[in-house]
Amino acid sequence: MTMNGMTVCCCKLMLGTCHCEMTAKGCVMTCTSGDAKCCERIQACWDCVHTMLNYGCTCCMMMNNTPFACDCCEPTTTPAKAKR
Repeated sequence: MTMNGMTVCCCKLMLGTCHCEMTAKGCVMTCTSGDAKCCERIQACWDCVHTMLNYGCTCCMMMNNTPFACDCCEPTTTPAKAKR
């Protein structure tokens, strides 16, 4: 997450299995874990991203160190609950 060109937050979602699905508007990132505590941590990361986007930050999503969605992330109206 960046604001005015400065990194303000970096979430590394290595606590579960993440995958990306293409949609009509771009893509949706989904992360899951079989461990309840890991799910809580994953949800906390997404809550942080959601809050930062609502306050004007931009994001760059990367998978295997390759950017696939930059400066185009939009927050949902309500953060989703973590899947177990």
